[in-house]
Amino acid sequence: MRISKSTFRNAIQKLDAIEFEDCVFENCTLVYEGGPPPNLVGCKFVNSTFRFDGAARNTVDFLRGIKDPKSGLSVVFDMAFGGVASGAPAPERTVNDLETDNE
Repeated sequence: MRISKSTFRNAIQKLDAIEFEDCVFENCTLVYEGGPPPNLVGCKFVNSTFRFDGAARNTVDFLRGIKDPKSGLSVVFDMAFGGVASGAPAPERTVNDLETDNE
């Protein structure tokens, strides 16, 4: 599904398998549940949060767990994601005034 040039305000918007182009998300909760990844091109996010539910939440929790040096698996995390990030993303993160590239 493709959604183009739409504005979402004060909404809970599922992201799985949706292509958003030139959309605005204002005061929204954007939910990814672990299905086909979304595509967000030329979008703007104002005071919005990202939330991971279901399978996506389980994956985030797993990555957090293996990242912990006490897990004995942090080397696996570093091998898989070495230069990508210093840690797994939080289940919710507030984003203000972010715009995605138009590429």
